Order: sequence, then structure tokens, then C-alpha cells
Amino acid sequence: MKRTASLFSQIVDYENLRLAWLKARKGKTSKKSVQNFSRNVNKNLQVIHDRMIASPPVLSKYIQFKIYDPKERMISVVPFPDRVMHHAIMNVLEPVFER
Repeated sequence: MKRTASLFSQIVDYENLRLAWLKARKGKTSKKSVQNFSRNVNKNLQVIHDRMIASPPVLSKYIQFKIYDPKERMISVVPFPDRVMHHAIMNVLEPVFER
């Protein structure tokens, strides 16, 4: 297996975080959490950058709610800033794993 270097620095790179924000908001621009995050996007991306560098990174709890269409189900949703963090990680790791 080939080793890949400097993945973490690629993950926390500002351009990668910005791309992750764009991917995470795709199709969700009408959501309140996305609008709140986007109002001050540069500051919020810096907060995510700082959270990812912290050791260990601080993760938020899932938000849970029920839907009743067509049957009752429990839905768990990660807060939007954590979704941006997930996209940032996958932007870098997906090409490595897809090889």
C-alpha cells in the first residue's frame, strides 16, 4: 500500500474548507442553519479550522427528530458546521480510498 503524506494539512487548508462549505450547502440554501452560517462564512470557516486543529477535535451532538411520512421514523442530523467538516475530510480522503 502506498503511503500518502500531509493529508491533515490538505484537510484544514482554507480553500478545501471553502469547497466543503459549497458542497455542504448545495440544495440546502433555504435552511436557516445554512443561511446563518453563510452570513459570516469566513469567520465560521476559521472556527472550523481551529476546531479541527484542536486535539482532540470537538464534535457536536446529533439533532434528532421524528418524521411521519409514510411511517414514523427517527432522523438524526449533524449540525451544519460539522457537515462542512465532514465534507472537508472527504474532499481529501475520497480520492485516496477510491484508488
